[in-house]
Amino acid sequence: MSHSLSASDFQVIWERQRLGTMPAPLRVLPEGFTQDERRAAVERALASLRKHKLVDPYGEVDHHFADLLRLLARPVHAIDARFALDREYRMRVAGTAHRGALGWQDGRIVTLDAIAATGLADRAVSLLPQVGAGYGRLVSVRVHALDKAVENAGADQRQLEIELRRGGVARSDAHHLVTMTSDVRQRGQFRALAGGRGKLRPRPYVIDWWATGTGMYIAQNHAAPDGQVWRTVAPADHTRLAGHLQRLLAGR
Repeated sequence: MSHSLSASDFQVIWERQRLGTMPAPLRVLPEGFTQDERRAAVERALASLRKHKLVDPYGEVDHHFADLLRLLARPVHAIDARFALDREYRMRVAGTAHRGALGWQDGRIVTLDAIAATGLADRAVSLLPQVGAGYGRLVSVRVHALDKAVENAGADQRQLEIELRRGGVARSDAHHLVTMTSDVRQRGQFRALAGGRGKLRPRPYVIDWWATGTGMYIAQNHAAPDGQVWRTVAPADHTRLAGHLQRLLAGR
């Protein structure tokens, strides 16, 4: 069963459960600046939570809902994401060996849901727009060369292709890279986190995705044996993106 709360309701119940710092994707600010404003905001939130039967008349939180909050706060592994669609959305899917949880917010409403413990990557990707793989092919370039080309070209995509070639990128690779990164209409980023020494630690690289008029693409950095960092850009559908995300979550 999913639960949709106002940002203020979510902040109040998180604070009352003493769960510590909110995960970045679910972070919302407390409502009210003065003590009186804050007190009134807390009273409104508790009344709303009681109405939704998430808090009883004695102030006790529904134990299933409390478990959901704790899982989002202290999972064994998690995927955090930010999406720029019609507006910005932020998300966490979190899990242990036996349970999973989803938290999703747009700055106004926070939606929480219990999900299966397996298939966290598939669930995270399922929230994206239904877009197929775009036109193009896999291209890998050195991050140093790409960053320098972007710095020199600015927002001029035609100049970017020229700068990439000056940086040693093959003509065909430069052309495909510019084509795949033009006309971006939606975008987002995934970060995987896993437990270590009692707390979550982010994996070293993220997965970026974006959609253009021709479809979806992903990009990910990786270190070569010589220490150089490369960025790989490729067309991707939901299945391919979920596969990359699952490998990132597993530390591969």
